[in-house]
Amino acid sequence: MGYLSIFFVSLALALADNHYCSTNKCTKDFIKILKKAESGDTKSQNKVGEMLHFGEGVEKNFSEARGWYLKASESGHAEAANHLGRLYFNGEGVEKDYKEACKWYKVSSERGDKNGRLNYKRCLKSSGT
Repeated sequence: MGYLSIFFVSLALALADNHYCSTNKCTKDFIKILKKAESGDTKSQNKVGEMLHFGEGVEKNFSEARGWYLKASESGHAEAANHLGRLYFNGEGVEKDYKEACKWYKVSSERGDKNGRLNYKRCLKSSGT
């Protein structure tokens, strides 16, 4: 019984240290991925962005998602750039900005992301170029 109590106290302390989880419910998966993201893993940074964007294992938070997507994209992550484009296109956590969306779709496309390429082609068709 003592080990179980220690486990729950340790878990509570770990969650209290994390600003995403101190007021929100978080899954163990989110916490695990967040630790990797905080250590600089770009794939995990993108995944944390997705989890925050879609409310998977943590409460939805578009502006925090944007920050993680930006961090991953600045390190070369193609899918994160596409996600940034989506945020700007839909006005999720940011003001709708079609030009900014297309800029990020282009970055994603240039890095080889299939969805980024499709979204960027739509931008080109819409602008008439």
